[in-house]
Amino acid sequence: MPKRTPTPVERQRALEVHERVGRNVIRVQFLERALKTFVPFVDLQGAKHALVDLPRRGEKVWKQTLGQLIGSFQDSLTSSDEHFDDLLSRVVADRNDLVHHFPAKYGSLSRTADGHAKLLAKLDRQLEDIKSLESVMHGLLLEFLRVLRDAQAAGSDSYRDFASIYDNVESTMRAWSGEE
Repeated sequence: MPKRTPTPVERQRALEVHERVGRNVIRVQFLERALKTFVPFVDLQGAKHALVDLPRRGEKVWKQTLGQLIGSFQDSLTSSDEHFDDLLSRVVADRNDLVHHFPAKYGSLSRTADGHAKLLAKLDRQLEDIKSLESVMHGLLLEFLRVLRDAQAAGSDSYRDFASIYDNVESTMRAWSGEE
């Protein structure tokens, strides 16, 4: 039996799905990179000389998957919010679906108009979850930098350095999130 050629509508649907899958994968990769940068700082374990061990912890997290990073991040939190824990779980599960299971799980959905609309809505919900977690990470990173800045003597070189880093990070995060 000859292979059926997709219609222009089917090709357009597939293109829309591929664009959103790619968008979500890239956003979750940025999120993973942010976690790899931040987790070593929050995973201080109350050790007296925790900063001395920072390079080793940094090397360790660069080898971790998103699920492992989220687990490390959750382990270092002092309080637990069920809604936040659900968000973390959804982001990991959605990332795994996108990267490992997408064709098998969702490949046939875009063949009908209704399935296509449902798939696009699912991908848009995934993006909102990713953005929510990005927002939390951005807030934590900015607070961490603010504390480092404020721990320095006002007017000192290190204070100005941390203030500059804080301003640059804040500006970059606003631009990334579309606030600028």
